[in-house]
Amino acid sequence: MLKFKKTITKNILILVKRFTFLVFLMVVLPSNSYLSSSKITHKVAIIHPAIDVHKPIECFLVEEILPNKTKQFYLDVDSVNCGENICEVITVRMFWDELGRYAKYELEQGDELEKKEGVPFTNKDYKKLEWVLNNKDSELKLMFKNDLVVSNFVEQGNVNVDAVSGATSTITPNEIVEGAVWTCFTLWHWANGEIISKIREINRNQLTHQNLIENYLHHQDDDYKNFAIESLQTKQVFDTVAVLEIEKAMLTSSYPVFKTGLQYVENLSEEKYYQSMLRLFNKGDNQRRIACLNAVSKTSKKGNEFYYDQLSKAVQNFNYQEIEVFLTSVKLTKFTSPVLTEKLIILLKESDNFLIARRAYWFLSDQEILLTKKQKIKLQKFKKKYKNRL
Repeated sequence: MLKFKKTITKNILILVKRFTFLVFLMVVLPSNSYLSSSKITHKVAIIHPAIDVHKPIECFLVEEILPNKTKQFYLDVDSVNCGENICEVITVRMFWDELGRYAKYELEQGDELEKKEGVPFTNKDYKKLEWVLNNKDSELKLMFKNDLVVSNFVEQGNVNVDAVSGATSTITPNEIVEGAVWTCFTLWHWANGEIISKIREINRNQLTHQNLIENYLHHQDDDYKNFAIESLQTKQVFDTVAVLEIEKAMLTSSYPVFKTGLQYVENLSEEKYYQSMLRLFNKGDNQRRIACLNAVSKTSKKGNEFYYDQLSKAVQNFNYQEIEVFLTSVKLTKFTSPVLTEKLIILLKESDNFLIARRAYWFLSDQEILLTKKQKIKLQKFKKKYKNRL
């Protein structure tokens, strides 16, 4: 009897856990998502230029958890949306990774893509199609379907003739698979179109702040770092831990990550913004230091006195490019400081770089009305000494 009661209790606990998990999924998953095993199906609305540039079409995007715990997404699409309604249509399964980066395509067994006049793709054509789909800057990006071909014209010997009608493609021949402009156009916009932002949005909504920092911001792939920074900004995560982690990634990753980070920093409060920019400037290389100076000169934030005062104290350690950008920025923001003035006066005499000393002279000359009598004398001495080089 006791054993029977334990079994019942155990079964009840299992049912409670399963029910709790289902409730969790109902809360986490949006109403247009469906769970099946390790797959989740999301109903999404997509604008596709080959179909309709105004009216979105509904698609069923499948999210799948891979054995390595990463995700992939796939979508079954028509191989071609033919402007001339003469193309053979088959199903193509398109794949993207969890960042929305196009990965590959697959065909059902026995299916094959076709070119003009029903000629099947060759192995060379399939390889070329992969190149086309991975070319983010393709001419196809800016084309509208109505401009894709010029109909009712056949130029003898023209290698760019597409489909059985003899329509002539307006795309540069090396941008597409010869004779398959509609297929290339259709699949390129699936691989590189709106679906990317949908995938990124789905993934972002499923990730906690901790996930984004630990698994994405700390990832070796800079695309993951950019995604983490953009997502934390979208989620309005501006706590000290997140800010410092992002600063670290900005300083240790490629420059594009640094640029993405600057957009995040721009969304901080004024106090946090200038503190962050100072840390980034002090720890950054020349390229990043220049970027910090330019960013501050363009920001709409007020209260930059602390930032410029701190930089003024270290101006003797700047190289010429940094001095140039810094003083230009100071002039644009109409910042004045006795500390900066005195440091620039010192540069007139002590700098080993004449270009730096001359730049300091030019700046001080514009500010001469603010100089003390002693400072004006030093400025005049410099002018007299280098009159032929100013």
